[in-house]
Amino acid sequence: MTTCHLSFQEYKYKLENLYSSFYTEKATAIAKDRQHIAVAFYNKLYQEINASYQSGIDELNNVLEDKLHTTALDTGSFTEENKMNDFSINEMKEMQRTLQDKYKHKWEPICPETGQNKLLWMIGEIGEVIDIVKKHGGASASTNAALRKDLIEELADVLMYYNDVLLCYGITAEELKQAYTEKFAKNMKRW
Repeated sequence: MTTCHLSFQEYKYKLENLYSSFYTEKATAIAKDRQHIAVAFYNKLYQEINASYQSGIDELNNVLEDKLHTTALDTGSFTEENKMNDFSINEMKEMQRTLQDKYKHKWEPICPETGQNKLLWMIGEIGEVIDIVKKHGGASASTNAALRKDLIEELADVLMYYNDVLLCYGITAEELKQAYTEKFAKNMKRW
């Protein structure tokens, strides 16, 4: 909670309890008569300050988002060269399609009806990732060479089933990028 909100809570408490602290009945009556004016003033002021605070937060988020994007461009993390070094969803899907073709007589087919099974297999692989981290701790899993190799291998299994799911439901990299970008923008403004 911000200092502003705490100050307003204190002010509201004093405002609400003010009317029992007068020494004369006449003063109490006058204060009670004018209480609605004070409460209306408090509510209006609180709304204005809260709106201004939220506007400031939104503006700060926009500036930070612009700075993040500008920094990424300045440092070259969005260059064509770096894009070519990334492992793309399309590459993973193509590799998974190749595996599916090779084992089509042994594995269940890639279609919407088997998508649920692929999701369940993926959850199983996520469980194996969790087991490594839970048993050995996050620091060991990321720094111990053997554990790190196991962790990455299990994450690769997760991605393989993830790509099976994309193939089962015919989800393209472009659709995923669109949804991810929209979700990112929404989350950047959420808190």
